[in-house]
Amino acid sequence: MAEKKNQHFVPRFYLKYFSCEGSGKYLGIYNIPNNKKIARGGLQGQASKDYFYGKDLEIEDALGKIESEASKIFNAMIITGEVPMHESVAHYILYVFIFSLSARTEQAGDSVNEMADKMAKEVLKHNREIKKYLEGISFGYDHPTLLSISAAMQTLPLIEDLKFKFLFNGTDIPFITSDHPVIKYNQFCEKRKKFGGHTGLATKGFQIFFPMFPDLYIVLYDSDVYRLGNKKDEVINIVSKKDVQSLNLLQFINAHRNIYFNEGLKNEYLEDLKKRGSKFRKKFLSSVVEYKRADGLRHESLLHMYSNDTKIGLNLSFIKEVKKAKKYDLGSKVVHYRDKSKVESFESEIKSKNFNKISLIRGD
Repeated sequence: MAEKKNQHFVPRFYLKYFSCEGSGKYLGIYNIPNNKKIARGGLQGQASKDYFYGKDLEIEDALGKIESEASKIFNAMIITGEVPMHESVAHYILYVFIFSLSARTEQAGDSVNEMADKMAKEVLKHNREIKKYLEGISFGYDHPTLLSISAAMQTLPLIEDLKFKFLFNGTDIPFITSDHPVIKYNQFCEKRKKFGGHTGLATKGFQIFFPMFPDLYIVLYDSDVYRLGNKKDEVINIVSKKDVQSLNLLQFINAHRNIYFNEGLKNEYLEDLKKRGSKFRKKFLSSVVEYKRADGLRHESLLHMYSNDTKIGLNLSFIKEVKKAKKYDLGSKVVHYRDKSKVESFESEIKSKNFNKISLIRGD
């Protein structure tokens, strides 16, 4: 068991691709809270904690199997220079790997506990005897990522309709990664929807951005809303430094504590990234808002909980809205699905299992 004591929440095989000189041993590291840069930091202990997923190793072993299959795809891409085809086995493995990675990090766990703490306190603050003690205590789980991983694996079918394309970095600025590298975004709703969350898994316009290598990104997207590059192109060549800078800015903002990079990232570029990114970083990962009855007749209220999304007014030259998306009217509806019937079927299944993930699906 000792050899699995140090458990990586961002896989070591993945971080090696961003190592200095491709050594697999050292990384450029910038710790955001402490404003500290390490030009060549040891990779071994990065994005890891002792028994992060528990001592029984069940989750650690399961994630290890996913990593093993994903690493074969990453290596094959390097050797062959080819990307996975849609509806292939590699396609599905990549989706499982990326989506599980979004849920297994320290930030994912902190988000679960922050939501649990805020929800519990919103409910308990109405009890006069308990309210006076709430400030000095917090609510949460010992291993909160186990809940987020479970939710991700059970809701994976909701993102299977997303298309994907790869972005090849043709500039001299490398892509960076972080200790929370999977970015959930929604350019469509960011422009239109002014409240609540935008990144529910089944939401219209949902996107996922993920850096695979310093020169390659993968984008998962709603093809009913966006067009990425030319229709037939599997890989989009990026020659605009502005596009690369926007993707790196997203990574900086989305990071929990650390960003990682190779020797190609210059000091002046990092300083500019810090300057531009600091104002967008979230103070809180989640929100819980109470809405009381308008008539005030009964002490009843509605609790609205949602994750606080990353928002930078993202504008990438290779992503355009399709015509029907431009004409789409949000109206007064709070939730806008890509496929409502699919969601209703999924919600029915959840209710039958007495397993409530409705808010995760809706993103409202």
